[in-house]
Amino acid sequence: MIRPIDTRTDVRPDAADPGYDSQVPKRVLILGSTGSIGVQALDVVDRSADLVLCDMAPNISGVASADQAGSIHLAELALDLAQQVLKPGGDFVVKVFQGEGSDAYLRQLRAAFTRLAVRKPAASRSRSREVYAVARGLRSGLRESGARD
Repeated sequence: MIRPIDTRTDVRPDAADPGYDSQVPKRVLILGSTGSIGVQALDVVDRSADLVLCDMAPNISGVASADQAGSIHLAELALDLAQQVLKPGGDFVVKVFQGEGSDAYLRQLRAAFTRLAVRKPAASRSRSREVYAVARGLRSGLRESGARD
C-alpha cells in the first residue's frame, strides 16, 4: 500500500535552524510535464545539481500498454539525466505510474540512491496509478549508466 505524502517531511527546512543554508538545495533542475528534457539540463552538466524534480508524463494514447511503456521510458530518461547532473548525495523526485516496468524501475532507483520512498499525493485520484518516487542520496561512484566506477 502506498502511503500519502507527508508534506512536513524533508520539504521545508526551518529558517531558524543554524544549518538552514546547508539544507536548502542550491541548484534544482525541474523537468516539465511536456515530456521534453529541455535546455535547462545544459546548465548543470557539471554535476552540481542538488535536486532533480521530474513531473513528466507521456501524451496518453488510450492504449494502456503503450502509455505505461512511455511513462517508464520518460522516467528512465529522467533518471539518466539525474545521474549525470546530480552531485553525489543529490536527490531525485520522479512521477511514476504503477504497472509493467515500474517495479524494475524502482529497483534501479534503490541501487542508485541510499533511500527511496514511494508516495501517492492526497490530491491524486484513488484509482490513479500515479505515484512519486522520492530518491535521496545519490550514491557516489555511479556513472551516467548507473554502473559503479
